[in-house]
Amino acid sequence: EKTPSFMVNEEKQIFHCFGCGAGGDVFTFLMKMGHFSFPQAVGELAKRYGVRLPPRELSPAKKKEMAKREILFQINQMTLEYFHDLLSLRREGEEGRRYLSQRGLSEKFIKEHRLGYSLERWDGLVQHLQEKKVSLELARELGLIFPKKGGGWYDAFRGRILFPIFDHHQRVVGFGGRVIREGEPKYLNSPESSIYHKGEILYGLQVARGYIPGKDCVI
Repeated sequence: EKTPSFMVNEEKQIFHCFGCGAGGDVFTFLMKMGHFSFPQAVGELAKRYGVRLPPRELSPAKKKEMAKREILFQINQMTLEYFHDLLSLRREGEEGRRYLSQRGLSEKFIKEHRLGYSLERWDGLVQHLQEKKVSLELARELGLIFPKKGGGWYDAFRGRILFPIFDHHQRVVGFGGRVIREGEPKYLNSPESSIYHKGEILYGLQVARGYIPGKDCVI
């Protein structure tokens, strides 16, 4: 469009877009922009402006669901740190570092996007999660490991460069893995889960959103 169509009325505390017809108050705006539920929008604004909210009573089922989601995020974060440390700090990550250097990716880029590397072995992540006392069933739900036919578990990502996928809250929701040597599939991605819905995620936005205002453009 060549003419401004988005209006904010500070006196009435509302916004309106004449282009698409969307409108409402600050809570509606945050719900639409950040894909928040109403309680999440209230909580986000309260946290931003230092407003203390009374505790909200949740049903036992809702409490259980929220507790499980929090554990899933924690498992993904542990996995990210494991893969990133392998690539950045460990001797075993030399092959991954060499591959990314050949592809022209800088250390700054690797650190900014928290890239990682998975070893060419069957149980590296499994052992790490076991040491952290993580539920392997929940790790399976996230697509990080698979069960063996005869019992036990094996890693889903092996011999790959790992690209963690973040939501707009900077939480790890999944991973994409690019094989280094010969092998199929070339790219392996996390399946959808209760915390990862592919249609709602734009890869790299957690980094790009910091540059967009200064550059005043999006590619």
